[in-house]
Amino acid sequence: MRTRNQFGTRLDGTGLDATGFDATGFDAGDGAGQDVVQDTVLEQALRNFKLSVRAWSEAAYSRPRAAQMTARHRSWRLAAGWAMACVLVAGTVTGGVFERAEQQRAVRAAAVKAQQAQQQLAAARQRQLQDQKLMTAVDTDISQEVPSAMEPLADLMQDGETQ
Repeated sequence: MRTRNQFGTRLDGTGLDATGFDATGFDAGDGAGQDVVQDTVLEQALRNFKLSVRAWSEAAYSRPRAAQMTARHRSWRLAAGWAMACVLVAGTVTGGVFERAEQQRAVRAAAVKAQQAQQQLAAARQRQLQDQKLMTAVDTDISQEVPSAMEPLADLMQDGETQ
């Protein structure tokens, strides 16, 4: 039976290659047959160990695992969400306060305009009364007194105007 060792050298049944050395590359000497048996047992043990490690690795890698999302990726999203919520709330509150202040200014401006309109109306009435008094005074000053014969008639005219 001819086989090759790990170095690619041919081995015959004695465990020696064509040059007279064993599989390790050293001179075999007297106990060459016993080394071949031990090498075969060792190779078989190593092969079994290798196969068991590969089988265990395959089982470990193929077993189902739950994927876990790291908290680091989620934490900045959570913080960004809270920051956006705070900005939204602050904007809403600021907008409400601004609207309220604008409404109060508009109410005050309307009250000032109404007060100015009332003052202008009162001033116009006052001027109209003054003008009427002045016209009455001018009318009485300019008008001629009625002769005494016509006085009863003038009294009747004044009584007719007051009614």
